[in-house]
Amino acid sequence: MFAGSKGKQHVGAYSRWDWLPNWMWRLNFYLGRLLFANMDPLSRHIRSFFVLRSVRAEAAVEPRTDVLFAAEDLRRHGYVMLKATYPPRLVDTIRQKAGDALSRPDGRLTRQNPAPDGNHYSWYVKDLASVIPEVQVILTDEIVAAVENYYQAHIRVNTVKCWRNYAVPEEVYAQRELHSNHWHFDHHRAAGLIKIFYLVHEVTDEDGPFCLQPRPRSVFLMRYGYGDRDDYRVPNSLLEDPEHMIKLTGPAGTAIVCDTTVCLHRASRVAADRHRDIIQFQLLPSKTPLASDWITDPRSTYLSDALLGIRDHPTRPTAERRR
Repeated sequence: MFAGSKGKQHVGAYSRWDWLPNWMWRLNFYLGRLLFANMDPLSRHIRSFFVLRSVRAEAAVEPRTDVLFAAEDLRRHGYVMLKATYPPRLVDTIRQKAGDALSRPDGRLTRQNPAPDGNHYSWYVKDLASVIPEVQVILTDEIVAAVENYYQAHIRVNTVKCWRNYAVPEEVYAQRELHSNHWHFDHHRAAGLIKIFYLVHEVTDEDGPFCLQPRPRSVFLMRYGYGDRDDYRVPNSLLEDPEHMIKLTGPAGTAIVCDTTVCLHRASRVAADRHRDIIQFQLLPSKTPLASDWITDPRSTYLSDALLGIRDHPTRPTAERRR
């Protein structure tokens, strides 16, 4: 199956450390970038080390030899592509149910915040477990084993959502980022954040595909001087080099497994009169094995990202702290 921070951020997990001097925050983020080549501060990497050590000590996972190569690719390159080998009947069922739900905005859908013009250009299915229960089959035993090998621990499904992105008019696009279409890293208070992106329908360059820089390329771009999602500080010719950029295109059922805390990534712009439907899983390490009926696990429901500690859109660093 397998094929820059300028100062303190007064949000989320950092708010309880607000008393620290600003120079310590700058040093914290600088050392995180220097040693690990991503946007997490050193303190978060240290915490992740102890989180994983605790999880692994609780229950060791025996690696499966049939997924060792996939796990090593995930560790080395930050991603693994999955061939579209799901049963055609399953792929068709998911496509039909997702298309039906996303084409009829009603009580089953939770939309994003409106754009500056008052319209919505992206939304997701809220109660995915009842609307498309077949999503549970996407997470195969092979994928679970490979991610467990990556973490060297059991995993749990943090969230799973089905998204649709529509084309955004140029005048709206110029005002604000709407589809996570700026190059960025994700952040999480746990150790890493594995995501699976599954194509609900065939996706081409016109449909706004998910794009990713492999881990070695992301390290290179960080060393070159990448700043943040609002100010890259590196030439677009490097960021958009097709020889190094991975695009998630292909028929329905194609998917990618990736660690979005170590790989720069973004969504692409959707062309006029087109849309892109995608299912996204978020997987975290766990002290207990993944249950066969994980989709009904209260920990695997669709909680607020803020409550889960996930910040796909980290707040731009604040100005100098008042002294």
